[in-house]
Amino acid sequence: MFILQTAKCSVVGVHPDGHCLRRALGKNHNLHPGQIIQYMRKKCDKLIKRKEKMRVESSEEWYETMKNRPVNWNDIKTNEPITCSVEQWGGINEIQLWAMIIQRTVIVLDKTYNMATLYTPTGDELPKKIDMKDIAQVHHNLTRNKKRPEYLLYNGINHYNGIKRQTPTVMELYNGMDHYNGTKNVSRPRTRDARSGPESSRTKTTRKRDTAETEAHDRSMGNKEQVKYKKHRARYARSVQTGKGTLRQRLASLARNRQNKPKKRRVTEIQTTPSSLRSLGVDRITETQEESIEKNRQNDDDKAEQHNKKKRTVNREMKQAEEKIFLDISDNQFKRRKQTNTAEQDKEERRKKWKSHDK
Repeated sequence: MFILQTAKCSVVGVHPDGHCLRRALGKNHNLHPGQIIQYMRKKCDKLIKRKEKMRVESSEEWYETMKNRPVNWNDIKTNEPITCSVEQWGGINEIQLWAMIIQRTVIVLDKTYNMATLYTPTGDELPKKIDMKDIAQVHHNLTRNKKRPEYLLYNGINHYNGIKRQTPTVMELYNGMDHYNGTKNVSRPRTRDARSGPESSRTKTTRKRDTAETEAHDRSMGNKEQVKYKKHRARYARSVQTGKGTLRQRLASLARNRQNKPKKRRVTEIQTTPSSLRSLGVDRITETQEESIEKNRQNDDDKAEQHNKKKRTVNREMKQAEEKIFLDISDNQFKRRKQTNTAEQDKEERRKKWKSHDK
């Protein structure tokens, strides 16, 4: 899942003929195994001349062996198996050497032990082993710093397979190796602006063509008013050439046409006839106003009715309170009295109460 989704790569199988490591590196960069061997031979030659060594390999014999690999190995092609002895197999020292050549981190994924080994491009550190669950974070950190790593797949015993990116990396390999001698090629400037001397004929021709294309694009996609003005001028020039009148006559005819052109009447100047009002939707406006007036009147009536109802309720409660005080009875007695007594009985009871007060 990490190879496909995070690293956006795919596993590429190679022949198990002893050159599997060189074939896997070649698959990653679209190179033949013989070319990989040539790059390693040149790099070892440079290290020997500078008297430098990798941290992972301190034996001078190994560097001499790498430098003096069989000459026929330079012609090893892809998908053409050529066997070699176990002593000639590639290992961690060649992986470290390749990381120094391409100046990128090489990560070997071990599917047997679920581990990953990191080889830094400096060569002054030992390979670092990390757990596979942390490899995604390492990949993001390196990619974010524009140092995308290279991956190899190891079966944990004796075979390597390539893990190739979805896009070729030959140009990245060319730019990162520095021609395998530690120096940039200064004989050829990197940009056209850095070239010295007068411009060549090809440069001038290219510049003219680019200018012409830009002008054509501006004419087609530029300001519409400017294009319209240019078309008008061209049309007038054609009319003058065909004898359709002088400039003075053309201006006079335009002025007459403007004077004779009827003016548009405003809506306020139209006569207020029934037909005109109906056309403007006055009837609809009147109906809408009447509906709104009726609705407001009905709302006012509802509000007045609610107010009166509330007022009657308050008055009834006040009378009931006065009657309870006058009769000197409790709330429960007052409720039973309301349920059982009639209006005549209430009047008789109040009359007797008044007489008792008078005495």
